[in-house]
Amino acid sequence: MTARFETPGAALRPLLPVGLLAALLAGCGVGEARLEHAEPATASPLPVVAVSSQVSDLFATYHATSTITADGEAQVPARVGGEVVELHVEEGDRVVQGQILARLDGARLKLKMLATKAEFARQQNEFDRMQKLHERGLISSAAFESLQFEVEALRAAHELDRLNHDYTTIRAPSNGCRCRPARSILVSMCNPAS
Repeated sequence: MTARFETPGAALRPLLPVGLLAALLAGCGVGEARLEHAEPATASPLPVVAVSSQVSDLFATYHATSTITADGEAQVPARVGGEVVELHVEEGDRVVQGQILARLDGARLKLKMLATKAEFARQQNEFDRMQKLHERGLISSAAFESLQFEVEALRAAHELDRLNHDYTTIRAPSNGCRCRPARSILVSMCNPAS
């Protein structure tokens, strides 16, 4: 006698294909997902810029912090005292020898120069008149020579006042670039070609 054992579910095996067919038909028959009424998916347009190619320079910048030292410095002292009333260059500007950097208030020096000029002109006229009298022998040689020395002293005083007035214009002593604030106007000497 032979014993025969059956596995649980072996009796349900012939019903499996029928259950699968019923599930497929149930999912397709309701009509919620129909392809004939579905709208086709549209893609949104992407913005496109068309540019013609061209050859040009490529600019790049590099930012860094460092200490810059000049090859040399030339101090530009004001030869006369005064207030800076005009500043013609800014920090970092390139300058050439003789270029005006700043102007000092020179109104007082100008008035002094004009006063000595007028006094010199008056004494020069007096000297010219006295020279004619000296040639005729109407005044002494000592008085004439004294007046001659006064005229020369006034000429020198006038030139000194004119020179002091000219010193109110501060000029660059050499080629370079201005590298300090206005309260201490300095010109740094650097290679003019760079």
